[in-house]
Amino acid sequence: MKDKLPPVVDKGKPLTLSDADISSQRSVSRRSLLGTLGIGAGVAAAAALGAATPAQARSDRRQCYRDRDPHDRVTVYCDRD
Repeated sequence: MKDKLPPVVDKGKPLTLSDADISSQRSVSRRSLLGTLGIGAGVAAAAALGAATPAQARSDRRQCYRDRDPHDRVTVYCDRD
């Protein structure tokens, strides 16, 4: 437990890094990072497409009546909106 504690730093002395403190290795590989970002983009696109639902078509609620007179030119009459 004692070896994991940071060393006591003198406030008057500047802190320097040694070569052992500097690491150039990635903690996350590029492939896994790109895969995670791709999945995130896919989820975001699915959410955006799911939120944009298409408008419902207007239902035709007009009443139509058939004219039974054979001499009329118009045989079907519909109410206007």
